[in-house]
Amino acid sequence: HDNAEFLDKILTENPDVEFVQLQFNYVDYEDDRVQSRLCYEVCVKHGKPVFVMEPVKGGHLVNMPDPVAKIVDDLGGGSRASYAIRFAASFPNVVMVLSGMGNMDMMNDNLSFMTDFKPLDEKESDDFLGIAVQLKTPEAEPEERVELLIVNSPLTLSCNLPSLP
Repeated sequence: HDNAEFLDKILTENPDVEFVQLQFNYVDYEDDRVQSRLCYEVCVKHGKPVFVMEPVKGGHLVNMPDPVAKIVDDLGGGSRASYAIRFAASFPNVVMVLSGMGNMDMMNDNLSFMTDFKPLDEKESDDFLGIAVQLKTPEAEPEERVELLIVNSPLTLSCNLPSLP
């Protein structure tokens, strides 16, 4: 959990590293803090396979605001989770996508589209990068939010709070 510049330094100084695990999903792809795309590009530069974590962003790419969820659902090509995981798995250096599943239905859904994997095409990838922009708009953010910023750390802890009467 650091930036692309630091990852490049680590891989340059430690060429024996066998793989890199990255937080990688379509919302974090162009995120200035997470730097998923930039970190992925560093892995490609160093010829390192990528293991993906957080492809569904802790469920946020399944449980999204209604207007954005409707856009994804209207695509008609699978579940919201399937699109998120397919986005990550469509990159050439990605060799593993780690996705948490809370029940058999989630596991069966993941198996259904990964068994006969079809990468996202260029248009679908572009569509999801556009959806990511919509998910980052203030209207898509929870209205009541608490953020804890830890000094000298890029970590942000966000908690949704119930509305007070």
